[in-house]
Amino acid sequence: MKRLTREEVRVERLLRAARGVAVLGASARRGQRGNAVVEYLKQAGFDVFPVRQDRAEVAGLASSARLADVPGPIDIVLVLGGDGLDPATIDEAKKKGARALWFAPGVPVGKAEEYAAAHELFLVRNRDIVIEHRHTEQAAGQPRKRGVNVGGRKRYYEDDRKRPTETGYVVGGGGGRKGGGGLHAVLDEKKMVGGRPSPRRGPLRRPE
Repeated sequence: MKRLTREEVRVERLLRAARGVAVLGASARRGQRGNAVVEYLKQAGFDVFPVRQDRAEVAGLASSARLADVPGPIDIVLVLGGDGLDPATIDEAKKKGARALWFAPGVPVGKAEEYAAAHELFLVRNRDIVIEHRHTEQAAGQPRKRGVNVGGRKRYYEDDRKRPTETGYVVGGGGGRKGGGGLHAVLDEKKMVGGRPSPRRGPLRRPE
């Protein structure tokens, strides 16, 4: 399994914790990349705030003329175009509570790296936020799910059953009946206990 770099871990944690995303360079035209990214983030559950001087609507969302005019809290300032960020915009990002400045692939960073460091902002460059978010395998702000929970305990699992009524038992599977096992589980256990299945192994009966 690939080991994540320190930056990749920080990016993943950022996307899991973030809610508000201000988008600079958002496009009002459907089909444009700057429009599709806003649409994706909105559908993914983020609070998205397009920033455009003409205040044109983007993907059904009202835009603000300046970062200072964004009506809600911001975690990420996403830059999709332009020639980088000026110091005043980065100052405003910090005032709005931003944690990170995110430069899409191909967008020049310029001196923003210096300003971001001075304001203790995490700077992300040359990463596609849509691809990175998909890699988190979760909706923003939601717990990661794994496995199948059919036992009643309050745990988070990913339900990969084809039908909700399935218990997870697989004929010929391993891991024990409660863990989804079948014939192979019995054979494996026979090897472990000297050729005999354990006394608890056998057909499961529903209490009368």
